[in-house]
Amino acid sequence: MKDFFTNPFYIVGAGGCGKEILFLLEDLAHLSHQIEFRGFVDFNAGNLLLGNTAHPIFEEEVFLRQNRHEEINILFGIGDARQQEAAKHKYTSPNFHFPNLIHPSVIQHRESITMREGNVVCAGVIIEPNVQLGSFNIINARSIICHDSQIGSHNVISPAACITGGVRIADKCFIGAQATVLQNLSIDSGAIVGAGSVVTRDIPANTVVFGNPAKNIRPV
Repeated sequence: MKDFFTNPFYIVGAGGCGKEILFLLEDLAHLSHQIEFRGFVDFNAGNLLLGNTAHPIFEEEVFLRQNRHEEINILFGIGDARQQEAAKHKYTSPNFHFPNLIHPSVIQHRESITMREGNVVCAGVIIEPNVQLGSFNIINARSIICHDSQIGSHNVISPAACITGGVRIADKCFIGAQATVLQNLSIDSGAIVGAGSVVTRDIPANTVVFGNPAKNIRPV
């Protein structure tokens, strides 16, 4: 099987989420084989200064036109689940690859979890047995996904969130920092759970909930 980590990496999105993914990528580079990071892709070209290093930002339309025939790795540094899904539809070249990026400090039950493509799992995350992850999820630092949970695609789970056992999260959901979702509940597509909320009942699609217990406050 081809080791796609030998391909050069680009991060789509030069905001805060993109910076966090670069930090994760650099940690992996210190602990494994050489990783080549070529820059960010965003709406406007420029440079992003991090410390003493200026990282190039490539304008998206130009990037897509000029790089369709090269084998490259794409990571999505977009913290909005809906915007991330919309961006993914532009990256259709068969030469674009979407590896899972997992920080070395992640604790996971490798034998029983399943994970598709393009997931980013940050430092200190715990993934317990029999968890199923779809594609292009961002699991932020110190989050916990407990046993037998099912996570769809294009979800953002914020730092220190706790997804307890048997939870089902559909697609394009946002779970706020330090939120807790209690056992065996379902969160339907497009829902947003506010920071620090405790979810005690199923959440309908395209609904914003907040509080302890979490209550519907408005549609998305």
